Amino acid sequence: MLRLRALVHTSNHEEAFLQRYEWLRGQALQLTGHDGQWAEDLVHDLFIQFMLHQPDLRQIQNLEGYLYRMLRNLHLSSVRRAALAQHWPLSILDYDSAETGLRAIDVQARLQAQEDLRRICHYACARRATSKVGSVLILRFFHGYYPGEIAQILRVHRSAVEVALHTARGEARLYLDAPHRLRLIAEQEPTRLVSSNGRSAAGASLGELRRPCRIIR
Repeated sequence: MLRLRALVHTSNHEEAFLQRYEWLRGQALQLTGHDGQWAEDLVHDLFIQFMLHQPDLRQIQNLEGYLYRMLRNLHLSSVRRAALAQHWPLSILDYDSAETGLRAIDVQARLQAQEDLRRICHYACARRATSKVGSVLILRFFHGYYPGEIAQILRVHRSAVEVALHTARGEARLYLDAPHRLRLIAEQEPTRLVSSNGRSAAGASLGELRRPCRIIR
Protein backbone atom coordinates (compact mmCIF):
# COMPACT_ATOMS: atom_id res chain seq x y z
CA MET A 1 0.00 0.00 0.00
CA LEU A 2 1.27 3.48 -0.88
CA ARG A 3 2.53 5.51 2.06
CA LEU A 4 0.13 8.43 1.70
CA ARG A 5 0.58 9.32 5.36
CA ALA A 6 4.11 10.51 4.62
CA LEU A 7 2.79 13.39 2.58
CA VAL A 8 -0.72 14.33 3.66
CA HIS A 9 -2.29 15.13 6.99
CA THR A 10 -4.10 12.18 8.55
CA SER A 11 -7.88 12.49 8.51
CA ASN A 12 -10.99 10.31 8.58
CA HIS A 13 -11.23 10.72 4.80
CA GLU A 14 -7.66 9.56 4.31
CA GLU A 15 -8.18 6.52 6.54
CA ALA A 16 -11.40 5.62 4.74
CA PHE A 17 -9.64 5.81 1.40
CA LEU A 18 -6.60 3.83 2.52
CA GLN A 19 -8.79 1.02 3.82
CA ARG A 20 -10.25 0.63 0.34
CA TYR A 21 -7.11 1.30 -1.70
CA GLU A 22 -6.48 -2.26 -2.88
CA TRP A 23 -10.15 -2.76 -3.75
CA LEU A 24 -10.21 0.51 -5.70
CA ARG A 25 -7.06 -0.45 -7.57
CA GLY A 26 -8.69 -3.74 -8.56
CA GLN A 27 -11.74 -1.89 -9.85
CA ALA A 28 -9.50 0.51 -11.77
CA LEU A 29 -7.68 -2.40 -13.38
CA GLN A 30 -10.97 -3.78 -14.64
CA LEU A 31 -12.02 -0.39 -16.04
CA THR A 32 -8.70 0.09 -17.87
CA GLY A 33 -8.40 -3.43 -19.26
CA HIS A 34 -5.64 -4.24 -16.74
CA ASP A 35 -3.46 -1.29 -17.74
CA GLY A 36 -1.47 -0.99 -14.49
CA GLN A 37 -0.16 2.55 -14.96
CA TRP A 38 -3.52 3.92 -16.08
CA ALA A 39 -5.20 2.22 -13.13
CA GLU A 40 -2.69 3.78 -10.68
CA ASP A 41 -3.27 7.20 -12.26
CA LEU A 42 -7.03 6.86 -11.85
CA VAL A 43 -6.76 5.85 -8.17
CA HIS A 44 -4.36 8.73 -7.49
CA ASP A 45 -6.70 11.19 -9.22
CA LEU A 46 -9.59 9.78 -7.19
CA PHE A 47 -7.64 10.33 -3.97
CA ILE A 48 -7.00 13.96 -4.94
CA GLN A 49 -10.68 14.60 -5.70
CA PHE A 50 -11.85 12.83 -2.54
CA MET A 51 -9.47 14.79 -0.31
CA LEU A 52 -10.26 18.11 -2.01
CA HIS A 53 -14.03 17.77 -1.67
CA GLN A 54 -14.10 15.81 1.61
CA PRO A 55 -17.80 14.83 1.52
CA ASP A 56 -19.63 14.27 4.79
CA LEU A 57 -18.97 10.57 5.44
CA ARG A 58 -21.95 10.38 7.78
CA GLN A 59 -24.26 11.12 4.86
CA ILE A 60 -22.84 8.37 2.61
CA GLN A 61 -24.52 5.03 3.22
CA ASN A 62 -22.43 3.06 0.71
CA LEU A 63 -18.92 4.53 0.55
CA GLU A 64 -17.66 1.82 -1.83
CA GLY A 65 -20.44 2.62 -4.28
CA TYR A 66 -19.74 6.35 -3.91
CA LEU A 67 -16.03 5.91 -4.61
CA TYR A 68 -16.68 3.53 -7.50
CA ARG A 69 -18.96 6.08 -9.19
CA MET A 70 -16.24 8.71 -8.81
CA LEU A 71 -13.69 6.27 -10.22
CA ARG A 72 -15.89 5.40 -13.18
CA ASN A 73 -16.49 9.10 -13.93
CA LEU A 74 -12.74 9.77 -13.78
CA HIS A 75 -12.19 6.89 -16.20
CA LEU A 76 -14.76 8.30 -18.65
CA SER A 77 -13.15 11.75 -18.37
CA SER A 78 -9.73 10.20 -19.02
CA VAL A 79 -11.03 8.48 -22.16
CA ARG A 80 -12.54 11.74 -23.40
CA ARG A 81 -9.33 13.66 -22.72
CA ALA A 82 -7.34 11.08 -24.65
CA ALA A 83 -9.66 11.56 -27.62
CA LEU A 84 -9.44 15.36 -27.39
CA ALA A 85 -5.65 15.23 -27.04
CA GLN A 86 -5.45 14.25 -30.69
CA HIS A 87 -6.86 17.69 -31.59
CA TRP A 88 -5.60 19.94 -28.77
CA PRO A 89 -2.01 20.76 -27.73
CA LEU A 90 -0.61 19.60 -24.40
CA SER A 91 -0.46 21.92 -21.41
CA ILE A 92 2.99 22.76 -20.04
CA LEU A 93 2.01 20.81 -16.91
CA ASP A 94 1.53 17.62 -18.94
CA TYR A 95 5.28 17.34 -19.49
CA ASP A 96 7.59 15.67 -16.96
CA SER A 97 9.56 18.87 -16.43
CA ALA A 98 9.32 22.53 -17.36
CA GLU A 99 12.52 22.29 -19.40
CA THR A 100 11.15 19.43 -21.51
CA GLY A 101 7.89 21.28 -22.11
CA LEU A 102 9.56 24.52 -23.17
CA ARG A 103 11.67 22.62 -25.70
CA ALA A 104 8.67 20.83 -27.14
CA ILE A 105 6.11 23.60 -27.62
CA ASP A 106 6.09 26.08 -30.49
CA VAL A 107 6.87 29.78 -30.23
CA GLN A 108 3.22 30.92 -30.23
CA ALA A 109 2.39 28.72 -27.25
CA ARG A 110 5.54 29.64 -25.33
CA LEU A 111 4.29 32.91 -23.87
CA GLN A 112 1.21 31.20 -22.44
CA ALA A 113 3.38 28.36 -21.16
CA GLN A 114 5.71 30.80 -19.40
CA GLU A 115 2.75 32.52 -17.75
CA ASP A 116 1.47 29.12 -16.64
CA LEU A 117 4.94 28.33 -15.28
CA ARG A 118 4.85 31.52 -13.21
CA ARG A 119 1.58 30.42 -11.64
CA ILE A 120 2.75 26.83 -11.13
CA CYS A 121 5.87 28.21 -9.43
CA HIS A 122 3.71 30.30 -7.13
CA TYR A 123 1.53 27.31 -6.30
CA ALA A 124 4.53 25.09 -5.51
CA CYS A 125 6.29 27.71 -3.37
CA ALA A 126 3.13 28.43 -1.39
CA ARG A 127 2.16 24.77 -1.05
CA ARG A 128 5.50 23.61 0.35
CA ALA A 129 4.78 25.62 3.49
CA THR A 130 2.05 23.12 4.42
CA SER A 131 2.99 19.89 2.61
CA LYS A 132 5.89 18.05 0.99
CA VAL A 133 3.89 17.83 -2.23
CA GLY A 134 5.06 21.36 -3.04
CA SER A 135 8.69 20.42 -2.53
CA VAL A 136 8.30 17.27 -4.62
CA LEU A 137 6.88 19.27 -7.55
CA ILE A 138 9.68 21.82 -7.27
CA LEU A 139 12.36 19.14 -7.36
CA ARG A 140 10.82 17.12 -10.22
CA PHE A 141 9.22 19.76 -12.41
CA PHE A 142 11.50 22.78 -12.02
CA HIS A 143 14.83 21.15 -11.18
CA GLY A 144 14.50 17.86 -13.07
CA TYR A 145 15.32 15.43 -10.24
CA TYR A 146 14.16 11.85 -10.77
CA PRO A 147 11.60 10.35 -8.33
CA GLY A 148 14.21 8.03 -6.82
CA GLU A 149 16.53 10.97 -6.15
CA ILE A 150 13.69 12.96 -4.60
CA ALA A 151 12.89 10.03 -2.32
CA GLN A 152 16.48 10.06 -1.06
CA ILE A 153 16.49 13.83 -0.56
CA LEU A 154 13.22 13.91 1.36
CA ARG A 155 13.83 10.53 3.06
CA VAL A 156 10.53 9.00 2.02
CA HIS A 157 9.56 5.91 0.04
CA ARG A 158 9.59 6.25 -3.75
CA SER A 159 5.90 5.34 -3.93
CA ALA A 160 5.17 8.30 -1.63
CA VAL A 161 6.98 10.57 -4.10
CA GLU A 162 4.85 9.23 -6.96
CA VAL A 163 1.67 9.92 -4.99
CA ALA A 164 2.92 13.42 -4.14
CA LEU A 165 3.61 14.16 -7.81
CA HIS A 166 0.10 13.11 -8.80
CA THR A 167 -1.34 15.19 -5.96
CA ALA A 168 0.75 18.25 -6.84
CA ARG A 169 -0.03 18.06 -10.56
CA GLY A 170 -3.74 17.70 -9.81
CA GLU A 171 -3.72 20.67 -7.45
CA ALA A 172 -1.60 22.73 -9.86
CA ARG A 173 -4.03 22.05 -12.72
CA LEU A 174 -6.89 23.13 -10.49
CA TYR A 175 -4.94 26.27 -9.55
CA LEU A 176 -4.38 27.09 -13.24
CA ASP A 177 -8.02 26.51 -14.21
CA ALA A 178 -9.86 27.84 -11.15
CA PRO A 179 -7.52 29.17 -8.41
CA HIS A 180 -10.43 30.16 -6.17
CA ARG A 181 -11.38 26.48 -5.82
CA LEU A 182 -8.03 25.52 -4.29
CA ARG A 183 -8.68 26.52 -0.70
CA LEU A 184 -5.12 25.66 0.36
CA ILE A 185 -3.63 28.76 -1.25
CA ALA A 186 -6.54 30.56 -2.87
CA GLU A 187 -6.39 33.36 -0.31
CA GLN A 188 -2.82 34.28 -1.30
CA GLU A 189 -1.97 36.67 -4.11
CA PRO A 190 0.26 35.19 -6.83
CA THR A 191 3.89 36.13 -6.35
CA ARG A 192 5.14 38.47 -9.06
CA LEU A 193 8.39 36.94 -10.26
CA VAL A 194 10.81 39.32 -11.95
CA SER A 195 13.93 38.35 -13.87
CA SER A 196 17.36 39.86 -13.39
CA ASN A 197 16.87 42.30 -16.29
CA GLY A 198 13.50 43.53 -15.05
CA ARG A 199 11.26 41.48 -17.34
CA SER A 200 8.17 39.82 -15.93
CA ALA A 201 8.27 36.07 -15.50
CA ALA A 202 6.29 35.65 -18.72
CA GLY A 203 9.53 36.51 -20.49
CA ALA A 204 11.93 35.10 -17.95
CA SER A 205 14.14 32.07 -18.48
CA LEU A 206 13.59 28.77 -16.72
CA GLY A 207 16.69 29.44 -14.62
CA GLU A 208 15.14 32.66 -13.37
CA LEU A 209 11.90 30.88 -12.54
CA ARG A 210 13.82 28.29 -10.53
CA ARG A 211 15.31 30.80 -8.09
CA PRO A 212 12.17 31.46 -5.99
CA CYS A 213 11.83 27.66 -5.51
CA ARG A 214 15.43 26.83 -4.69
CA ILE A 215 14.93 26.32 -0.93
CA ILE A 216 13.19 23.08 0.00
CA ARG A 217 11.56 23.18 3.44
